[in-house]
Amino acid sequence: MAAILLGLLLIVIIGATACRLACLFRSATSFIIAGFFFAWTEIVLVGFALSALHLLNSIWAWIISAIIGIALTGLSSVFLPSAVLPSIQRIARIAVEEWRAISFWQRLVLGVLAAAAVIVSVVNFAMAVAVAPYCWDTLTYHLPRVAYFLQFGSLDYFPANYVYQNAHAKDGSLLLIFSLLSFGRHENSMPLVQFVAWWVTAISVYGLARNAGNRRFESIVCGLLFMLLTECVMEALTCQNDLLVAACGAGAAYFVLHFRNSKHIWVAGLPVGLGFGTKVSFLPLFASLCLVVLFAVPGPYVQRIRRMILLLIGVIASMASLSLPAGYAANFRRFGNPVGPTEMIAADSNANRSIPQLAEIGGLNLVRMGFDFYSLDGFPDVEPFLTVQRWMRAGPISLANHIFGAPLERPENPDLPAFRLERLPKTNENSSYWGPLGFLLIWPSVLLVVCRWIGTRMEAVMAGAAITFTCALAFIHPYDPWMGRFLLGAAPLACAATGSTISASCRSRHWRYWIALVVAIGSFAAVSAVLFGSQRPVFPSKERASIFTMDRLSQMTIRHKGYREAIQAFDALTPRNATVAVLLPGDSYEFPLFGKGLTRRLLPAVTEMSERQTFPEAAQYVLFSNEILSPEQTDIPLGRDWYLRCLDNKNTNKAAALTPSDSKTAAR
Repeated sequence: MAAILLGLLLIVIIGATACRLACLFRSATSFIIAGFFFAWTEIVLVGFALSALHLLNSIWAWIISAIIGIALTGLSSVFLPSAVLPSIQRIARIAVEEWRAISFWQRLVLGVLAAAAVIVSVVNFAMAVAVAPYCWDTLTYHLPRVAYFLQFGSLDYFPANYVYQNAHAKDGSLLLIFSLLSFGRHENSMPLVQFVAWWVTAISVYGLARNAGNRRFESIVCGLLFMLLTECVMEALTCQNDLLVAACGAGAAYFVLHFRNSKHIWVAGLPVGLGFGTKVSFLPLFASLCLVVLFAVPGPYVQRIRRMILLLIGVIASMASLSLPAGYAANFRRFGNPVGPTEMIAADSNANRSIPQLAEIGGLNLVRMGFDFYSLDGFPDVEPFLTVQRWMRAGPISLANHIFGAPLERPENPDLPAFRLERLPKTNENSSYWGPLGFLLIWPSVLLVVCRWIGTRMEAVMAGAAITFTCALAFIHPYDPWMGRFLLGAAPLACAATGSTISASCRSRHWRYWIALVVAIGSFAAVSAVLFGSQRPVFPSKERASIFTMDRLSQMTIRHKGYREAIQAFDALTPRNATVAVLLPGDSYEFPLFGKGLTRRLLPAVTEMSERQTFPEAAQYVLFSNEILSPEQTDIPLGRDWYLRCLDNKNTNKAAALTPSDSKTAAR
């Protein structure tokens, strides 16, 4: 209880600081978006400072640092405008007036979308707080590195078994750490980070649509459409960081448009710095933002240059304070480039391709992504939806086979699954795309707007930015089946460009019927995705229990049952406060090994074993795979290919022969 109370105190202090700074902006939309990014910025800066002092694991250090932050904000209030919070009564009055002013058809569309958004939000929130994290990337490197950072008290490089735990930027991890500490080290609090980012991004989409010239009705619809995209619905309750990246892109675009005539345009630099500090895949989104800046900032030449300079100062300052310390500087010192080791770059990008190869791969990737978008993602993979999926894709598949042939299904990377023209509807946070809302409404609207058949100039700019991001990703990244979550960066811009299509439907009865039908289909897909998502049953059946009634380890391994026996055996045989040397292949289920409350101390030992042929001195147990270490007769088989070795007090059992595959596994 004391830990929870201290955590709530930390939330209040950080929130008060962010609230005071967000009061610089009068509109409720700007207040919410700016408050989110000011809070995130303070968390990152405090995290960097505590990391340097090796106090990252101390809740008291976080509270003291937050008190210093709010004190500095209070002192600076002399130079800031008086704090005026948005009026909730005014917002409610405007909402009631808008509801009374719109037509029955508009109320129907808005009501269906809002009802679906409420259902999806309630189920996602319940899943976030009641179900242990379960997706692959979350348990192999997002959360394990959070646990290691807390264990070592610092964000510094550590001898990880998995290179991604060190090489990836860390601003998103600091949000996870903050969430964990703020809720008494309850691991189920960490999915709330992306849940909040999901809502903030939807509000940013509303703000973008308003700044593009749309009325409140069309703008709210745009925000709700973003919330109900299948990939957004699935990603919102994970501990990954793709929605955080999308939030940064949407927030930066909103600040550029909203403050394009104001000296406050510098604040758009905050989301840029945080975006790069979260993931290097923010790079293609940065190209899209440059397009927005180029066409959106108006005014006479001198005033335009002045605002551009203010924006540039904000971006440079933010990247210097929020991006470089997040890991890029350390990567450059260790690997000679800011991204990471060369083998990681080769696996995750087309950096080593020639220009003709890039042109071919990029073109093929655009076709592949087009087919992946053209899917009933969100619908259950049962009849009659499977028949509809096959029927609607039969013609395009035949045409693609005729035009492109075998190269379309050729793997671009031997370590990644190849593209397949035959595809089932997906309800998975990694492999889903936008569902029916994407190919029935949003992308057609983007094409109509960018061709200037409908829409405003600002909508055309956002549509062009969404297309720019998609094309950049197609050329930069090799195809893999999980590109749907990367494409979330384009979703806020594309959804915000849909407002004029919604507005045009008010003037045409037939178009109105089409919009209503698409909204109904998209809402059904979103609700279906959260209730009947891939291998995470909300409702019990004869075959399996509800995920809410499962124990922690069963929830964590619900999609990878092959690990369940091994992890349960490890958890039963190893004391909660034990120190365990871990010799597992890099891409392994590490987070459950820390135990509930992160009470065990894990020591990544693959590098030390390959270099020194010894275990860490502090280790009491060794958990290893027979891919790395040869088991002895006294070792306990746990299941899968995992073994547990108990070390005596004198550490006499530490010598062991490595298998021939060690050098390859350690390098991986």
